[in-house]
Amino acid sequence: MLHDINLNVKAGEVLAVVDRAARQEHAGAFDSAVLRRQRRQILIDDYDVRDVTLDSLRSQIGIVTQETVLFNDTVRNNIAYGQPHVSQNQVEEAARAAGA
Repeated sequence: MLHDINLNVKAGEVLAVVDRAARQEHAGAFDSAVLRRQRRQILIDDYDVRDVTLDSLRSQIGIVTQETVLFNDTVRNNIAYGQPHVSQNQVEEAARAAGA
């Protein structure tokens, strides 16, 4: 269990938090436990996550699953999953960054 942690993640950096529960097929157990603690504060770009819209919060968070899933759709839509508004250039950049 974590106590009294303070993390500063700079713009462009990536932070991954993984606990035993996530490795034991209970993904999300850690983040749910952290967010339930009302006296704690989680800031993204100096905004408390409790004070922003769900769409705004989701745009700042990525999910990396333990298994690969491809949907019965185009390669473009698989890469841009959940973000249909991204440009073709952004999709191509993401594909190159992933070595795809």
